[in-house]
Amino acid sequence: MTLSQSFALLVAANFVGVAFAQQLSEHRKLNRIVGGQAIPGQYIVQLDKRIPDSKGFATKVLKRALKSKVINTYDYAFKGFAVANLPDTVLSVLLNLNEVRDISEDGVVTIDAIQSKPVWGLDHIDGVDDDMYEYAYTGLGVDAYIIDTGILASHADLEGRVASCISFTGEACGFDLHGHGTHVAGTVGSKTYGVAKQVSLHDVKVLNVNGTGSYANVIAAVDHVTKIKQENSTRKIVMNLSLGGGISTALNTAINSAVDQGIAVAVAAGNNNQDACNYSPASASKALTVGAMTITNARSSFSNWGSCVDIFAPGSSIVSLSSTGGTSTKAGTSMASPHVAGVAALYLEAGRPVSKIVADAATDRLSDLSSSSNSLVSTALLGESIPPVIAPTQQPTLGPAKESISLTKGPALVPTSVPVSPPSKAPVRPPTKAPVRPPSKAPVRPPTKAPVKPPVRAPVKPPVRAPIKPPVKPPVRAPVKPPVRAPVEPPVRAPVRAPVKPPVRAPIKPPVRAPVKPPVRAPVKN
Repeated sequence: MTLSQSFALLVAANFVGVAFAQQLSEHRKLNRIVGGQAIPGQYIVQLDKRIPDSKGFATKVLKRALKSKVINTYDYAFKGFAVANLPDTVLSVLLNLNEVRDISEDGVVTIDAIQSKPVWGLDHIDGVDDDMYEYAYTGLGVDAYIIDTGILASHADLEGRVASCISFTGEACGFDLHGHGTHVAGTVGSKTYGVAKQVSLHDVKVLNVNGTGSYANVIAAVDHVTKIKQENSTRKIVMNLSLGGGISTALNTAINSAVDQGIAVAVAAGNNNQDACNYSPASASKALTVGAMTITNARSSFSNWGSCVDIFAPGSSIVSLSSTGGTSTKAGTSMASPHVAGVAALYLEAGRPVSKIVADAATDRLSDLSSSSNSLVSTALLGESIPPVIAPTQQPTLGPAKESISLTKGPALVPTSVPVSPPSKAPVRPPTKAPVRPPSKAPVRPPTKAPVKPPVRAPVKPPVRAPIKPPVKPPVRAPVKPPVRAPVEPPVRAPVRAPVKPPVRAPIKPPVRAPVKPPVRAPVKN
């Protein structure tokens, strides 16, 4: 069915609504919410990717459905829109449009956290359980988008690193009326409790004061971040979604699209103690789905499990930031996911593929997994990858790269057995930041600007202007204007003035005066 034909059917649908409604339950393009709560009359419409303007299409096709309201449009994660108050009759028409790929019910999405009663999580992810968190990277230069209830941007432990905020809930952003989002952001990147201690944080509010929201708004948030990545493909971006609900094909599609475009996405597995494949976004195939573990390395009793869980992270009794300005302790896969999001920020800073996070995980350390992968997120191999990854990435830094290799391996391997903590913290962090970044800025930018730009501008622009403009203008002006003025004006004026005026004046006056006067006066006096 074409778009033009749909307008006539929209009118007819109002009179034969029952017939249309009977076709909905079995329509191949309609995706129902499974294992969650659907929002009546609210749908997410995914369009053919060749549609140039999702908003324009939605406005045109729904212009006769007066009660329907477009609440979101999507152009980056996928082409489509979300609509509320959509009658079954109009839904049937949309399902039969050639431009519509599929339609999913919108549903309720909630946080995946459990309130409970030190920071043991950071110690567990660095590979050594020694009551210390050792790290070589801080997430500097990476943007972490926290899709949640908001972030208390003024919290002192965030050090003013909340770079932006946007709200899809109708509530203002920049603060957190619930507390969940601030806790999550603190685990990702706060000074005291964060995995990536210098990452730039971004508040993307999709859940309200009650901790609930809609898939339509979550997809709008994913679309927003994907747009930012498309506008600047060099940006290093990670998204964290510590939320979930029943299976949503539309949300899974949006997240997979974001990953395909270079965004690292960490999501909570869910707190139902069931198969994570029955929930979204946990079932998104390309996201890093994170289960929760306890301080004793057992799967948390509430954590979802199964083949869709890619990795586990600390999720019980996690201390992080409070939206009131202090700290709070929470549990849930919502607390596990930001540990992995923080690790992803470290990988992005180091230039190591985020896809290696699962391969680099510590294995055979967890228990009671219920068919889940025995993988505990770890940063242990990230330090060992500094020589091969960072040196070639920030080329051409042959000298500084060798220096950083020796400094990194020295303190990490030699003094491990006795003085683990002091040598690791002191020599690792300074050598990594000092020798790698400064040398890379100095040698990289000057060589690039000097040899590239001058040679391009010098040979290209001068040759083009010199041979083209001079040859064209002189030949046109020289042969056209001079030949016209020279033969026309000079030849006409010269012969007229020369033969007419001089001959008349010269022969008349001299002959008359000379012969008359002398002969008359001479003979009279003698």
